[in-house]
Amino acid sequence: MRLSAEQIFLAGVKQVLPDALIRAQLKREADRLVIAGRDVPLPRSLYLLAAGKAAALMAKAAEEVLGALITDGHVVTKYGHGLPLERIALTEAGHPLPDAAGVEATRRMLSLARQAGADDLVLCLLSGGASSLMADLPDGATLDELAAANELLVKSGADIWAINCVRKHLSAVKGGQLAAAAAPANVVSLILSDVVGDDIGVIASGPTAPDESIFADAMALVFAGLDMITSIPFPVRRS
Repeated sequence: MRLSAEQIFLAGVKQVLPDALIRAQLKREADRLVIAGRDVPLPRSLYLLAAGKAAALMAKAAEEVLGALITDGHVVTKYGHGLPLERIALTEAGHPLPDAAGVEATRRMLSLARQAGADDLVLCLLSGGASSLMADLPDGATLDELAAANELLVKSGADIWAINCVRKHLSAVKGGQLAAAAAPANVVSLILSDVVGDDIGVIASGPTAPDESIFADAMALVFAGLDMITSIPFPVRRS
């Protein structure tokens, strides 16, 4: 019975490995892509962007499926989680605290997104950890200040909704802003959830999802729930 239980457990784990999930949801046919069961016309150019602790595995599987269809791309993942990729660049960066490598990788990802045109596809692969790994500096802030603010957030005891609400308003990539940068291209995201309830606006701070929060929500959390308005070293971005 123990052996049977182990086999059942391992079979279940195998089915939810990041690369297996991507292969199951991403198919290429002669004149189209099938992504999560939906037909997507073959684009003129395809940009592959991936962020998170599972991003390298996800991107490698996507490369295997898409091959030469990929025009360019970039992956940012945690130190020690990288893999050799054939068609896109990969950066290992700081997690849970952002670092300079993450800032540079995020700059490159935004640059690629802005290159996409109306006939192009930006395929985003997101997993847990992307909120820290996709790092950018608010106007007037330093990297040390950004890291300090993130450390305050993760140690605050707040839930992930509250933490990522504040993170969105310290960023020009989170809260749907990566998708906005890619407009008018078609943007498709495949997301591995590490958030209870699978709210796509919360997972990875929702870089390709509409942001239902506003500046006042973030400030209210800082004033009340997070109790650290005097500690955050720079202004929260207004939106």
